[in-house]
Amino acid sequence: LPQVGWLLAASHYTANLLTGILLKQCSPAHREPQVRYPLPVLFRMAVHRMAAAQQGNRKPLGHLLGDATRKAMQNILVVGGFIIVFSVLIEVLTLLGLVAAAGAFLSRLLIPLGFAPGLAVPIASGLLEMTIGIQMVADSGAPLLQQLVCISVILGWAGLAVHAQVAAFTSEAGIPFRPYFLARAMQALLSGTITFLAGIPLLPFLSLETVTVKSASSLTLVLQSLKTMAGLLTGLLLLGLMMHWWRNWKN
Repeated sequence: LPQVGWLLAASHYTANLLTGILLKQCSPAHREPQVRYPLPVLFRMAVHRMAAAQQGNRKPLGHLLGDATRKAMQNILVVGGFIIVFSVLIEVLTLLGLVAAAGAFLSRLLIPLGFAPGLAVPIASGLLEMTIGIQMVADSGAPLLQQLVCISVILGWAGLAVHAQVAAFTSEAGIPFRPYFLARAMQALLSGTITFLAGIPLLPFLSLETVTVKSASSLTLVLQSLKTMAGLLTGLLLLGLMMHWWRNWKN
């Protein structure tokens, strides 16, 4: 369903921007003043610092490439390890009946909102591991709009597996984890709300009857994904440039 993908993407990125704006408004007012530089100056500073870092690290190109490859593969293994650990954790909690208990608690919140009770256990699983929860929501048989709202909430929350990955990577840099946790919770609520509000008028266009499924090769899917990612990155880059020029113009 390509229409569903666009709706989820638009809701997710809109919630991202709103979360950033809200966090900025809620941040302490006594921040240290920031020195703003024009874009050409920033580019020259980045080039000079890169050259200085290269002079301090006299390793050959092959050695640097090997270090980068090893670090990348190590990070991939860490991410995969977290997914496996939380997948096993979900299975253990399911056998112990804790996932069902969490689902029973969530169903008390979902039923008054008009959601199908069968979505409670998938949401509880998605709070732990994102991909497993989304797959369970898709297989739940609930109405399409309810599935989209739950998937959007799970995407915004990202799952405790992703939280553990972020905590593992940011702990080395001394970055506090609490703002990230609060931002994910805020984004989950915003994503679900935006998907619900936008999905009501768009629901007739999201029905299965209006979609023709066409077979596509793996190369075609990869190219389409790259085009979509390029468009999103270009849009975000233009938005960042506009915000930078706007700040310079105001000052």
